[in-house]
Amino acid sequence: NLVTHICWVPASSSIVQTSEDKTIRVWDSRTWQVTNTFPAKQYIQTYCDVSPNGNYLVSSSNGFGGQGCEATLWDLRQ
Repeated sequence: NLVTHICWVPASSSIVQTSEDKTIRVWDSRTWQVTNTFPAKQYIQTYCDVSPNGNYLVSSSNGFGGQGCEATLWDLRQ
């Protein structure tokens, strides 16, 4: 499973990871345990970023063959 992007959650010990298996995982950097996994998307998620308040995550995909480019907004508080 190749990691495509990681980002820190502000004021938190959490790290968000996107990967080639099309999933988004939230890790606790103190224990290196997965604390949340978001549902897999149709295409590989290639980028992620977290809002300054740490409440929201945006992930994006390049799609495939010119189709399926997308951005998804996730609520990290759930």
